[in-house]
Amino acid sequence: MEIALRDFLADYGQSLKQKVIEAFKPLFNPSDKDAWNNEAELKLSQLKRKLFPAQTNAVLALAKGFFVAK
Repeated sequence: MEIALRDFLADYGQSLKQKVIEAFKPLFNPSDKDAWNNEAELKLSQLKRKLFPAQTNAVLALAKGFFVAK
């Protein structure tokens, strides 16, 4: 049986989306900060040149990936 990708996603897209969300929880969520995020933000605030908010989120996400999810 063959089904076009468009039809497959129309039929199963919502349940597929839900499964992906359940299976792959993000390590970093800027609106849900934990102790690690707070400590890392404190360290970033001590830099000589302040980061823009989006840069801070990007750095925190990458750093958390490197240091927490070894």
